[in-house]
Amino acid sequence: MKTACERLDLPTLPELYIATGAELNAFTVGVERPLVGLTTGAVELLSPQESLFVIAHEVGHIRSNHVLYYQIAEYLSLIGEIVASATLGISEVVGTGFKIALLYWQRMSEFTADRAGLLACQDADVALRSLMKLAGLPPRYYQAVNTEDFVRQAREFETMDVDKLTILAKWLSTMGATHPWTVMRAKELLRWVDSGEYERVLQGAAAGRASVSGQAQRTQ
Repeated sequence: MKTACERLDLPTLPELYIATGAELNAFTVGVERPLVGLTTGAVELLSPQESLFVIAHEVGHIRSNHVLYYQIAEYLSLIGEIVASATLGISEVVGTGFKIALLYWQRMSEFTADRAGLLACQDADVALRSLMKLAGLPPRYYQAVNTEDFVRQAREFETMDVDKLTILAKWLSTMGATHPWTVMRAKELLRWVDSGEYERVLQGAAAGRASVSGQAQRTQ
């Protein structure tokens, strides 16, 4: 947790809790005093570096104020349901479009949090292994995990977008979900790395730390 917060410039260290659960999962709750939770399954099934990616993913949500917007979205959805019941469902048409927009934003926020996870663990293979495990890879295959196959699948997934019908099918399959398909998350993370932006952010962070260190030495 400390490493994730330091590398993502989060000044306040959130509390970390372990929740009972065999599934591999992590979550963030709270706005003013956010906390990060890991299931016991995540603790047992993730390596230390993979745990850093997953925890930093949640810290990325905190750093980007996603938790606040998630809670606003939940309250607005509840208000929409109350209004719909009071207006005999007339307002539900507008509310449905609003929910779709909110879910789309929530899925996009996962891409941002994945970038935060990569910036913290600083190893694309670790990030991809973590995503494979989160996707439901059975533990018996962990020792033989091959990120190259996952990378190839992610890149092939991107080439499918030349067909408008396929693009529509992708959109319809995820429009009601809070998270994108894991292979989509891998595709977006690889696209970010390929663009060179990942390296530029790392270099900028390193230059910033060097500047702060130099200023501290001059004041001593």
